[in-house]
Amino acid sequence: YQEDIHAITSKTDFPWDAFVHAGSNHLVLPAIYHKFHTCELLDLFPPDLCDHLENVFQMNEDRNGQLLEQAVKMDTDLRSAGIIPIFIKGVASLVLGIYTHPAERMLWDIDCVIPESRAREAAEILRKAGYSHTAYREEDLPFMHHFPTLSRPGSVAPVDLHYTPVAGDYGRYLGKWEERTGMGNNPPDVQLVSVGMEDMALLNFLHSQVQDHGDYYARVALKNLYEFHLITGSGEFREWNPFHGGSMYRKLQNYRALAEKTFIPPSGPGMHYGVRTRNYLKRFDLNKSSRLYYAVSRFGRKLLYQAAYYLKLLSRAILHKKYRRYVIVRLGDRAWPRSHYRQLRRLFGARPIL
Repeated sequence: YQEDIHAITSKTDFPWDAFVHAGSNHLVLPAIYHKFHTCELLDLFPPDLCDHLENVFQMNEDRNGQLLEQAVKMDTDLRSAGIIPIFIKGVASLVLGIYTHPAERMLWDIDCVIPESRAREAAEILRKAGYSHTAYREEDLPFMHHFPTLSRPGSVAPVDLHYTPVAGDYGRYLGKWEERTGMGNNPPDVQLVSVGMEDMALLNFLHSQVQDHGDYYARVALKNLYEFHLITGSGEFREWNPFHGGSMYRKLQNYRALAEKTFIPPSGPGMHYGVRTRNYLKRFDLNKSSRLYYAVSRFGRKLLYQAAYYLKLLSRAILHKKYRRYVIVRLGDRAWPRSHYRQLRRLFGARPIL
């Protein structure tokens, strides 16, 4: 591996700007720096880039430390009222010790799960601690899987109080996840409860490939893929299969194949994938290598997705009062059509991250 890296990066036309741009977009620059540092390959970077990556890594380490302190204080405040938050996503990855160094993981916010019946009470506790939430409509709450985002001046991260670890009805795949929580490998002086390791892998897959449509578009953020690899790359996950056939099983196989292809060096005759998984990997490679394919494929798939979304919403509005109320309130808001139009423009006009 090291010889290959030497050969690639020593080329005079190696695109360092594109390398940094992609690593930044995928939120993996700290992880890249740490791996190069561990493998004693930092001399391959131009000196100014090496200094920059070291600063990014150090700043991320400092921020993650502050973020954990914020999570501990929030946890203490909620526990005083008998509410025990169960942390997921980024904070859980630090609690479980998934990364060899906590600064490898870039975090945006603090995500935790609390009982939906106590969401307002929990939000009020945090409000008294100086937090305030974003504006929302009462009609929107039944369609949200977490309370409106809370933030506090001077704190490094906003807070999302989830009612369920994942949006929609995908939570059914987690089963009785509350019974599989634990303290993990908490950093010193940090005693937070998080989801278990298998549920972290499942949540990573559901968020990346299903909820964020990574399988549909064949486009995945390396931050998510890398974390999935760190969790499932060990031997104990070799037979791990939370699904038994069907489309979810196929999507999981696609994700695992992509993680193996990206992070595990080929050996022997190579890994064997089914036809659908090989087609998924080809689509993924084409999204990276061909701007034309990416643009045409993305536009067509987004058009189909948006059409299906509006048809589904309309049919539900006809059949269910809750959805009908939601649509009527939204249409009655003059600002909503304009904001939705801007959102659609961003949706169809976003540039690729790969």
